[in-house]
Amino acid sequence: MKKRYKKLKLTLLASLVGTSLVLPQVTIQAQTDEAAMEACPIMVGGEVIDTESTLYPTISYELIDANLPADRVKIDASTLFSDDWAISDGDHEANAYYQNLLELETYRDYSIWPMYILTYDSGDLAVLAPINMSEDLLEFYSVIELLDAQNEDLYHKLISDYMHAFSDDLDEIYHLSKGFPTSIFADGKANLQRAEAIFANIPEDDENYEQALSLMDQISFKYFVLEGRYNNACGADLYYDYFVYDNVEDQERSSELVDFIDATLQKMPLDLQQRLFDIRVIRHDELSDRTEDENLMAKAYSERILYFSDQMEDDPTWVYFMVGQILDLSTYMPKDTFYEEYTSYSLADEWQTIHNNEWLDEANEDAWTNDSFNSFSFAYAAYALQKYDDAQPSDFGHENMDLTERPETEAYFDDLFNRLSFN
Repeated sequence: MKKRYKKLKLTLLASLVGTSLVLPQVTIQAQTDEAAMEACPIMVGGEVIDTESTLYPTISYELIDANLPADRVKIDASTLFSDDWAISDGDHEANAYYQNLLELETYRDYSIWPMYILTYDSGDLAVLAPINMSEDLLEFYSVIELLDAQNEDLYHKLISDYMHAFSDDLDEIYHLSKGFPTSIFADGKANLQRAEAIFANIPEDDENYEQALSLMDQISFKYFVLEGRYNNACGADLYYDYFVYDNVEDQERSSELVDFIDATLQKMPLDLQQRLFDIRVIRHDELSDRTEDENLMAKAYSERILYFSDQMEDDPTWVYFMVGQILDLSTYMPKDTFYEEYTSYSLADEWQTIHNNEWLDEANEDAWTNDSFNSFSFAYAAYALQKYDDAQPSDFGHENMDLTERPETEAYFDDLFNRLSFN
């Protein structure tokens, strides 16, 4: 069980199926509701790009009058499922992601995660999007697989790991990965509604019920995070949902810690604040199980979820460290849809040079800042401490971590803050 703390802050506003089918050839066309104006546009090279068109069948949605951006998106329930399939005549490699069977072009193409395929007698392949996961497919896929398609598609949207298709500039990727265009959020909302429709037909005595219930919990939570991040990124008053687990050692202290974290986050550039939504305080031993290091007091996840230890002192270093991880995760992208090579601020040559010069501890191979992801994030924390608190990490017990000893790091973040308009 978790205790929820709500903070409201005003801002400036698969697998391959062996069965062979005889299926009619279909042509997929994007279904775009012209009345649905873009509420959260995506820009590449200074130009707003098309985020509605796609080679997959799509849901229809409209924008209605409501206070929050997420509540304005109304899905046409009659379009939740489609028996039109995207068709590929390409060769299938055993371990290839099914995205690679199609000629992806648009933002929405890349944002959709196909997990399953069906095979024509001709050898062509039907590449199944989440919208295709109706009960008509139960002959070939289990109800668990139908639900998992919605779950994985939501995860794909949350981590936004498809910006490589639109830019190879890390600063532009950072900006691209902030929020979600309305069409992608609408697809995410449809994932939840589709999953609910599938789950509603599973009786409680079904052998798959408990697993399906667990998947529904995951889907509901992912949508909850998607909705919160969409609102924060698309002009709503900034809102964080804080969770404090019931089993923390001291509820009163954890409540105070929430207030401290919230106050510290408000010092951050607004653009970084708007990337967050779900923030948690967890027992330290449970956090250590996640970090595999009992000395770490916080952890960030690629969905932009933050965990803090209930044993953390009022140390802004750890809060800034988390924001530094969010900054880096916002640029952590595969270089293509084969998901073999990745790039990010911390993996780029510029930071690798600074990491080797100023952060790598060759005398202690177990030092957690020997990982460039951690060194980048802690370097951001040291820079933020100096900039916002006129302090150094050593003031909070982090020895040999001060920015004053790392001129290359300071110059790097001076330049990065200027490029990203954080100043």
